[in-house]
Amino acid sequence: MCIRDSPNICDIRSVCQIIYYTASMDASLMRQIKIPKSDSSKELEFLKEAVDKFFQLDFKNLRYQDLFQAGYKLVVSQHGDKLYSELGEWLYVNMQILATRIRPVEEPVAFLKNIKELWTTANTAITITCQILIYLDTQYLKKRNLVSIKDLGYKYFSDIVMKNAKNVKRITGAVLNEVEKERDGELINRNNIKNISEMILNISETTGEKIYNDHIEAPYISQLRESSEVICRKLLTELSVPSFLEEAEKLMAREAERAKELLMPISQEKVLECIRAAFIESNTPTILANDVNWLETLIQQNRLDDVSRVYRLYSNKIRPEIFAQFVGTLQHLLVGIGEKQIQQAIAEHSWLKMIDAILVLSAKYNSMLNDQFQRNPEIVKVIHKVLVHVVNFDESICKALAFYFNHLLSESAPQISEAEYDHRADGLLEIFKRVRAKDSFSTYYVQLMAKRLLAKTLKSDDSERAVIRKFKAECGIQYTLKMESMMKDVVVSHDECTEFLDAHENLPFQFDIFILTNGLWSFANLSVNCAMPPQLEGVRKSFENFYLGKHKGRKLVWRMNKSTLELVGSFAASNQRYFFTAYMMEAMILLAFNEFEEVSVEQLKDMLKAPCEVLERSLTLLSKIKLLLHLKDRNSYTLNAQYRSRTIKVRIPSSEKALGDNEGAEGISVELRREREQKIDATLVKIMKGRHQVLHNTLIEDAAKMLSASFPPDTGLIKLRIEYLIEAEYIKRSPSDRKLYIYCA
Repeated sequence: MCIRDSPNICDIRSVCQIIYYTASMDASLMRQIKIPKSDSSKELEFLKEAVDKFFQLDFKNLRYQDLFQAGYKLVVSQHGDKLYSELGEWLYVNMQILATRIRPVEEPVAFLKNIKELWTTANTAITITCQILIYLDTQYLKKRNLVSIKDLGYKYFSDIVMKNAKNVKRITGAVLNEVEKERDGELINRNNIKNISEMILNISETTGEKIYNDHIEAPYISQLRESSEVICRKLLTELSVPSFLEEAEKLMAREAERAKELLMPISQEKVLECIRAAFIESNTPTILANDVNWLETLIQQNRLDDVSRVYRLYSNKIRPEIFAQFVGTLQHLLVGIGEKQIQQAIAEHSWLKMIDAILVLSAKYNSMLNDQFQRNPEIVKVIHKVLVHVVNFDESICKALAFYFNHLLSESAPQISEAEYDHRADGLLEIFKRVRAKDSFSTYYVQLMAKRLLAKTLKSDDSERAVIRKFKAECGIQYTLKMESMMKDVVVSHDECTEFLDAHENLPFQFDIFILTNGLWSFANLSVNCAMPPQLEGVRKSFENFYLGKHKGRKLVWRMNKSTLELVGSFAASNQRYFFTAYMMEAMILLAFNEFEEVSVEQLKDMLKAPCEVLERSLTLLSKIKLLLHLKDRNSYTLNAQYRSRTIKVRIPSSEKALGDNEGAEGISVELRREREQKIDATLVKIMKGRHQVLHNTLIEDAAKMLSASFPPDTGLIKLRIEYLIEAEYIKRSPSDRKLYIYCA
């Protein structure tokens, strides 16, 4: 029988409240109530009989208005203290009578029902008593700060029924027994336990005692902990880690749902803490052992649901130190995966595969960050650190990135949609942002950009300029100054050449000139030059007169080694005309065979005025593509009359060392070191000029911090440049402290 569901009790409560509030507000009704000046024994006996009937759940023939008036009379006739004292005795006696109705030997479920029935009876009686004595409760007791009727009744129930050692142990044992049965797969009536939990919590909250905490919550959690530890030990020996985590998540969800159904809401978080500690925290040393191949396998095989499960288990209110251990393990693992992929690409000597591997890795990690790791702030930092480490894992990545940009921005790149192009460009720019040695990347990028511009193999000017704008936004105007100047040189060259051709319309051949600013266009063999064909001499002089006439004080230096010619050749064997595009050195060698059938190496040296090494490299190239035949006995060459080609238009490659060869790389390395030394010198002087006096360690730390935006600073190199500046008398050591530097104005 539940008090909220009893129509009789609701009626009693309503009648008593109406009587009380009407009596409080209507003075005429109050005057009708005759307050006796004699003793109060009659009213007390009348109320005692009513309270006894309440505990017997006998509500027949009770006059509730008379009961209310009796209680009111006793309070206003100065017998409130006696009524309160007598009421305490009535409640105490009836609670003792209730306690005798606890059956001594009974199976757990019946015992819990028995306790619940007694509680329902007591609660019903206490509630009705509060209503008929509402004036005593709200006026007399409240003003004197005495214990309310409800609190008094609950206290007696707690002291007499609940605090009995046998009863408490039986209740705890019955609850735990039922829970254990359900864990073993048996079907139980959860309402029995829920009702007991609610009953004991109500008593605990009313009396201020920890009955619920000590006899329901704590034993439940202790049993749960022991049971979970046994299950975990068994599962870890039988299952792989991913399977264990999958099963653990199911068991944790089941225990959370069970606690929600059996216990009160205030216990939910403690239960969750217990199962998290039992299933995850205590087993973390085993789960995240040094050998975490299982997690690597999940990531490599794209088992993203399992990865999500791992994150859920380690992020859902786990202790910070445990989550930090998971994050550290994840970072170590992701770094290892990235390093393996980069090492594999390096072993294959493929810059394309190297950058593709980084792009795929970056896309995968970012996708996992958004979907599996829910952009957790700590893991966001980890993913950033991992990708920065991978991008800077090997020095060759800067070079590979420059080549990939060259591949994407060249007209020879495979045809892709605009959306795909934007996607790849954005991916490359994200890699660029993480590159530390941005000066190294710039050196390679500028050289490849120069080749694209001179060979007119740009995908489009807009694409080229868009990439430069992205570089400028990331690194500043100084970083892209050379690139923008090179683009400007090409535009100016086109305008100058167009104006010259408009003034000289009768040229016997097509003519195109690039006017390049000295110092911007870096080439590995800039000092190498060769003679110009006699047919071009007249045109060269005309252009010089035209250009220098417009721009006073300038000087033109012709770089023939970077010039190309288009030649037409006929071969008797194939009776076919071929159109050759060759660099100046190779073109001059081929033109020599218009006058001679056989030309010696010494003759070519005199004709071309080129270094012997460069000439031999060009001759080797032409022999390799079978345009020339080498007569070794006479150390001379002749044209191959049997030459054939699958295409009519033939492009002869340059014989200069490619950017990827050792010579080119060494040249760039020397140039890069020189540029870095200049930047270090400028940074050191800037710091000293602003502060005048700086300690040795402070100067190195501040310089390294300022230089880190351009390249990873080398402390040893900074120290060497400090010594250089001391020798050059830019700074000096303090006479009193050799660790203190002073700026020399």
